[in-house]
Amino acid sequence: MDPIKNQIVGFFSSTVGLLTQNVKKDDGTYKVDTPYINLAYFAIDKEYQGTGIGRALMMEFFSMCMVIALYTGVQLIYLESVDESVNFYKRLGYELLHKDATPEAYQKFGNDTRNIQFPMLRKISDLIADGHSPYIDNVLPINVEK
Repeated sequence: MDPIKNQIVGFFSSTVGLLTQNVKKDDGTYKVDTPYINLAYFAIDKEYQGTGIGRALMMEFFSMCMVIALYTGVQLIYLESVDESVNFYKRLGYELLHKDATPEAYQKFGNDTRNIQFPMLRKISDLIADGHSPYIDNVLPINVEK
């Protein structure tokens, strides 16, 4: 929120789901369902882009994801980026699901990428490795009796 203008400057929404991927093994290819958190919408008002608000909001989202992962076992964050946001997400540790399917690769052949979605992933294990943690108030204490 911008307290002076009393307006929302950024928001996100998310859900959970199953991502079906083809996994190659020596004896063939198998479909594997992986639970994930879907970052359905993430937006910062154009006037506030480049001010650090997007990064700060994403850090809040990562903390929320850590709580969800703790209770549900999800392993991935998934999103579909518009072309102009791919680099923003890359700077925050996301990777393109299809490494060669970049906006630049499509544009190189004269394609208009404004209406193409670019699937991206971030592993929960990478969040942990980067030092992200869940909100402590959302983690219930566990009492172990002997």
